[in-house]
Amino acid sequence: NVSDKACTNCSANEFYTAEINGGGGLSPDLLPVGFFHGSRYQIVVCGDCGHTRWFVPKEFLRLVKDKFAKLDI
Repeated sequence: NVSDKACTNCSANEFYTAEINGGGGLSPDLLPVGFFHGSRYQIVVCGDCGHTRWFVPKEFLRLVKDKFAKLDI
C-alpha cells in the first residue's frame, strides 16, 4: 500500500493516484501487450515534489510476463 510509505524522492507521505490508458489507437502504445487488451497503468504522484511512479495493474502482469523478456539480475 503506497499510502503508508514515504516518497522515495523527498520522504513526504501525501500521494495521489489515478488509472490511465496505456495508449494504443492514435496514441503510442506505452504497454504493448496486444491491441484488444485495453492496457492501463496506475500512476501514483507525490503531492509534495511531484515524483511519479507507474504501475501495471495486476490483471495485465501475465500479459507482460508473456510478451516481455525477463531481465536476469
